[in-house]
Amino acid sequence: MKRTFMWLLLLVFNLHLLVAFESGISIGVFDANLTSESFDRGTHVQIGAIRGLSQNLEGEVFAIVKATEIPGEQVYAGGGVSLALLSPVYAKEGANVPSYSNAYVSAGFLLDALGASSYGPYIRITPISVGGPQFKLRERTLTFGLYWDVPKNAISLFWNLFSLDFFFSGSKNH
Repeated sequence: MKRTFMWLLLLVFNLHLLVAFESGISIGVFDANLTSESFDRGTHVQIGAIRGLSQNLEGEVFAIVKATEIPGEQVYAGGGVSLALLSPVYAKEGANVPSYSNAYVSAGFLLDALGASSYGPYIRITPISVGGPQFKLRERTLTFGLYWDVPKNAISLFWNLFSLDFFFSGSKNH
């Protein structure tokens, strides 16, 4: 279990080396409803890598790791795409700098990385986001979503009170 967890952390933290432009890392707090059949009780940490795919579309891979009670006891791996709803996130060269605030809708897939006993799609909404690649930092606040655990045929409500995205290169339009 510890070896799998360490490889997953190394992959997530070094994924930015595989992409050259408009990428970053993300870290935040993850939690789910107390009656969730998929996520253990306790606080989880979400860490990941993000990459701009187009002006309004962003890709993300991440790990959700249990942090309290027994750290590392539960690990989920996930990936998805996010669509910016209010304005572009990544500006084309020569274009105006995108807005400082935005909102996102995301869809993707989660998998229990330690046993594959839980997997399925998720959708999430981020109503408040400030910052972006051109500012080297973005904060996403009050993100909430639904996860459908296919093997258990259960739906879990989850949320991130906040997450911080740190960008490496940012937009060319500083």
